[in-house]
Amino acid sequence: MVQALEWLARVDENDQVVGQITREGAWAQRRPVRVINAFLVNRRGELWIPHRPLTKRTFPGCLEMSVGGHVKRGETYLSGRD
Repeated sequence: MVQALEWLARVDENDQVVGQITREGAWAQRRPVRVINAFLVNRRGELWIPHRPLTKRTFPGCLEMSVGGHVKRGETYLSGRD
């Protein structure tokens, strides 16, 4: 199965959009992109911090944000959270 390219906004050190890049290209070239992260807290105030799967390319088995993802090309931080 051919996987579609995931296009992201490429940003500079001040988080200003300077172009676009594929997700794979960003990893390969170590280019900064926008991401969103959130933490989940239950009614008792307990924070859920999962472990990354051992199959992940980066930081396998390490602690992780509860929820996260890349902001796609053309999205803002707010629209990307939905």
